[in-house]
Amino acid sequence: MSGPWKDHLAALRRVVDAELGETVRVEPMRRGQYDTVSDPDRPAFDIDAAHLRVSGGQDDLGGVGSRSWSTLIAGGEAELHVDPDAYPAALTLRKGDQVVATDRSGAPRFEVARVDPDQRSRLVLQMSLKS
Repeated sequence: MSGPWKDHLAALRRVVDAELGETVRVEPMRRGQYDTVSDPDRPAFDIDAAHLRVSGGQDDLGGVGSRSWSTLIAGGEAELHVDPDAYPAALTLRKGDQVVATDRSGAPRFEVARVDPDQRSRLVLQMSLKS
């Protein structure tokens, strides 16, 4: 996309994020010897993201209609849309990084499962709820 439309779209994203934005804390992670640890090469940062959609709940380990399992697991999923022009550090995000929804009750923590950089105007992070 080039020309005035790109500038108009960037201005629109800034306005929407300023009005409807929700602050999230991004914590880049790397694989440690036994677990994931903070990545010292990529510092944590805050983002005002306009769209954090959380869905999911509990799921039966045995599948639909199964009565053989009595254990339920958390199956929360989330999708975060980020303006990469306003937050260029978001372009360094990758699978395993963590996002904390600081504006929400209990500040739920999510783990990035997939990064989709191919959207028209936003970077889309697909995430799963961390327990």
